[in-house]
Amino acid sequence: MSKPSLSSQLARQIRAVLQDCDLLLSDQNLKAIFVDSRLTPWQNRLTEAQSIATRIEVIIGLQRRKSIHDKNALVLCLQVLQEHHHHEDAMYRDLADLAQQAEQELTPPPAPPPKHKQRTESPASPKPSPAASFRFSDRQREQAIFRDIIHQQNLLRALLLHSNGEGGVGKSTILNMFEMGCQSDRLPCPTLPLAFNAYRPLSCLDILNKTVRKLGRENFTHYSRLRDTSKERGQSSAYQSRSSMASVGEQEEPQIESTRQAEKTDEADSTTQQAEFRQQLTDLFVTELIELDQQVVWLVDTAERMNEETQQWLLGLIDQIANDEIENLVMVVAGRERWPYQPHWQRRIQELTVTHFSQDIVEEIIEDISPTTDNSMRKMLAHLLMVKTGGKPLELTMTLETYLPVGGSHVP
Repeated sequence: MSKPSLSSQLARQIRAVLQDCDLLLSDQNLKAIFVDSRLTPWQNRLTEAQSIATRIEVIIGLQRRKSIHDKNALVLCLQVLQEHHHHEDAMYRDLADLAQQAEQELTPPPAPPPKHKQRTESPASPKPSPAASFRFSDRQREQAIFRDIIHQQNLLRALLLHSNGEGGVGKSTILNMFEMGCQSDRLPCPTLPLAFNAYRPLSCLDILNKTVRKLGRENFTHYSRLRDTSKERGQSSAYQSRSSMASVGEQEEPQIESTRQAEKTDEADSTTQQAEFRQQLTDLFVTELIELDQQVVWLVDTAERMNEETQQWLLGLIDQIANDEIENLVMVVAGRERWPYQPHWQRRIQELTVTHFSQDIVEEIIEDISPTTDNSMRKMLAHLLMVKTGGKPLELTMTLETYLPVGGSHVP
């Protein structure tokens, strides 16, 4: 029986993601990865490569290899690369997804059981807690607004959510609801939701590169060409910088001071060039995006941790959306603090303040969970829950799940 191999679709996805993995920018970086004990058996497969594409093909070629513990070498490599990124990074999640898919495709199907053996019934899956039933039935106003946006039933194309500096009010849960809403099969055009979290450093290139990967590099040829050219120049500049630093130790004091002044000037020029490069990439991305018959939804969480550069970049795109320059990009930004809002955005951009649940909403939740509870009891329970949780959605959910039995239908 032939060994299983990657599907052409998954192989393309792996190539697209690894193209943006900085750990593959040089042979030296890749060799450092293969020092990991899980990958050392295949160190001898690494050869001098002239491009990142060649290194990617070396990694994909590992699909035919297995470890002594019968673990596929490609899956191991993707997992090791994943572990070199923080769990909040988009690359971490992408590599984790690819490793899981690769393992499924490269694992041989189990041998069928002997015919004389009877099939055993699988245990019934546990019923969800009644408290979970309201998780996606609350926040009706926010969900209705977003539903109209992605169904193109109103003029809005972006939402800015904030919570007056408070945490634990359910912003992340709302974004999860929005992401689930994008799975509807009744949308007017294909819709791709992409989630980002600024808990870890989040740059504009993180957002752009992930979007391009998900939509397909073939749809962003000009963007990809400029980005790839920049990567090659970046490697050359880094080498020249290291050479320059090494030569400083051989200079006299006046020469050293002159070199330092020149480096400061170069640094200022480099900052300007980086800003210009980001703008060029953004312009190319927008130009190629609006040509697609595809609706893209960016869901950006923890915006209060975003650096100034990324915030200003997103605000610039929001301004373009407000001016009808980008029709097929929907943006939702959620954070504790209120973002700057311009009066001329009103037609396309809406602000929403996310607050704790009021007692009326808690009463509605209790009624949904236990319709037979009488009105006076419902009000008393809602009051007690408000005292205990302050109306914070997460604490309210946890409290209800603590007291409600699995599969039960009453509130104690």
